[in-house]
Amino acid sequence: MKNPFVPMFAFVFASLIAGCASVGHQESAAQQKAPGPYRLTEARLELVQDHRPDIDYFDEQELQQRFERALRKRLTDKGFLTDRAEAPALKVRAKYIRHFVGEGTPLATDSLGYPGFAYRIEVGHGQEPMAVVERDKLTYKGGMLMNIKVMAGGLRKREHEEPFIEALAAKIVSEVEKLQ
Repeated sequence: MKNPFVPMFAFVFASLIAGCASVGHQESAAQQKAPGPYRLTEARLELVQDHRPDIDYFDEQELQQRFERALRKRLTDKGFLTDRAEAPALKVRAKYIRHFVGEGTPLATDSLGYPGFAYRIEVGHGQEPMAVVERDKLTYKGGMLMNIKVMAGGLRKREHEEPFIEALAAKIVSEVEKLQ
C-alpha cells in the first residue's frame, strides 16, 4: 500500500527548495546604460563599527584614502576616467561595516571578522542621474586560508583590512563596467 504522505512531502520539499533558491528583486546595472568615461566627482567611504578594539586599526580617514586610491586605480586601468568637463559625473558612496570575531556576544574579541559593505553608484549630468546602482547587505567572503585565519582570530593588524578595501573597489568597478 502506498503511503499518501510521500507525494505530499515531496511537493512541500520541492516548494521549500524552490523558495530558498529564489532571488529577491534587485535592480541590475546591466539594465541601465550610462557609457563612460566619467569624471569621478565623489568617492566617499563611511566606516561603521559597534565594537571599540584596543588594536589600532585604520580610522575612517585612512580607509577613505585607501578606498579612493584603489577605486581611482581600477577605474583608470579600465579606461573609465577622464578629466573632460562634459563627461558624465560618477559619484560613489560606500559603507564599510567593520566586524569583529565574536561581536555581539560575551566572547567578543579585537580580531577582525569579515566586513559588510553597501554602496551607491550614480552616473549623470547635473541633478538627474542617468543610472543608479545600489547594493547593501554584502559581506566579504574569503578563501579557505582566509576563513581559517578569521576563525582562529588571526586578523589583528591594520594591513589585514587592505584586501577588504581592494575587494570593495573591485566590486564597484565591476558594476560600473556593466553600465557600458
